[in-house]
Amino acid sequence: MYGMIRFQDTQLLPADSPPDYPKVIQSGIDEEGQHPKSPVVTGPSGIATVLHRIGRQELLEHLFNASETQEYDLRIRSGEDYLSDVYVRRRGLDVEMGFISSEEEWACPGIRYRISPEPPSSRYRVGKWSPVSTSDLGSPWGGSDLWVRGQSEAFAKALWYNAFWDKSDIEVSWTALSPSIFPPPNLTRCRRVANAFFQIRFLDTELLPASSPPDYPKVIKSGIDEEGQHPKSPAVTGPSGVATVLHKIGRPELLERLFDADGTHDYDLRIRSGQKYFNDMYVIRRGLDVEMGFINSEEEWGCPGIRYRISPEPPSSRYRVGKWVPLSTSDLGSPWGGSDYWVRGQGEAFGKALWYHRFWNKPDVEVRWSGMTEEDKASLDEWLKERSATLEEESRISRQEYEERKARYRGREHLEEERFGMENYYKSRLACRADCGEQNPQLTCSKCKVARYCSRACQEDDWKYHKTYCGKEESVAEKYRKLLEMAP
Repeated sequence: MYGMIRFQDTQLLPADSPPDYPKVIQSGIDEEGQHPKSPVVTGPSGIATVLHRIGRQELLEHLFNASETQEYDLRIRSGEDYLSDVYVRRRGLDVEMGFISSEEEWACPGIRYRISPEPPSSRYRVGKWSPVSTSDLGSPWGGSDLWVRGQSEAFAKALWYNAFWDKSDIEVSWTALSPSIFPPPNLTRCRRVANAFFQIRFLDTELLPASSPPDYPKVIKSGIDEEGQHPKSPAVTGPSGVATVLHKIGRPELLERLFDADGTHDYDLRIRSGQKYFNDMYVIRRGLDVEMGFINSEEEWGCPGIRYRISPEPPSSRYRVGKWVPLSTSDLGSPWGGSDYWVRGQGEAFGKALWYHRFWNKPDVEVRWSGMTEEDKASLDEWLKERSATLEEESRISRQEYEERKARYRGREHLEEERFGMENYYKSRLACRADCGEQNPQLTCSKCKVARYCSRACQEDDWKYHKTYCGKEESVAEKYRKLLEMAP
């Protein structure tokens, strides 16, 4: 990869301004990827480049003049049925940008930023634009720093590849009226993420120890939540997501063969979602090279996909499974590549998607590996068939129970489902914060009176996370606390 991002030096946006300061991209975005030492592309720099090339300076100046121009709205229509429109909305120091789908769905994806104004003595007229959160297809605003920055980079590159400065249909307006909160409900939600207390914890298994270093696959025990993770939480990776799915499926050899790169050269896995509008997942390993991702309804693979290279452990190592190094990513047929931020962000999103959609409960599993005998195949297929029948029966019972609730509440079932969801949420808030499994712990943090623990050992284990937010969390609603504490 030889692409090196270079910036154009302008009076408003100097090329030498620090990272996260918007700049005008001059060259270097390449389908084959960027040089490892290349500066990172960001969404604000992508927008700055588009406005600079459009050629009317005031469009650029008013966007970045947050002190005098309080509101700024931009939409550039793609003019193509299968290419999204671009939008930017700024209210004071809060900014959202992204794509609008053909169905007029905004934030497909979207990224939010917070502007840090420069002091009067600064040599820079425009301050730092810090990425805050991201959303896609209606998902809650949030995401790790890696994922948000990855989305920001992908957005900027899409603006470049599709030459949005050459689009003829541009809508732009700005005003110097008093700043308004933008937008009230979602921005509140976005800021709640900063107070998230969830941290990823791993199961300790013989094959995949919880203590193994970063980028070593592990089985996720808990901590993935749409409200986000604690800043010190371990990262979620694609290999850990796959390991979790295979562990929960319950047939150990599926997990062992995937991670036995020495003895099992080829490994192929596909789990079908069983839903028309949701993708299947796949894993392909050939020796030390691995690809994993989603397959869409058109049988297009890598939607997205992430590739890894396994670094085998030396014989003297305490770990049986080595490091899985993220290499590249692809989405919707784009060339394989991407910065480390973007590749890791895609891996994290893939791992979380496997968790949210509970792929271990999908009945249709196809798996093969090199060296299987006919007896091995017959035994595995019979086990998978029995498992599928069990899951189908559980699904039938679940649907039946839902229909019974629907009939019982006669049009109010959505309110009851919401109540059930809130009960489960508050139940998790009242459980031992160290995720040991205890649902009704008796110890409470003496300072905040919110976090609960079953033992001093669990409290000590959780302190490295809890101390960040101690005293800043909302307490559990009293009515739910009483309801849950009375439950058997």
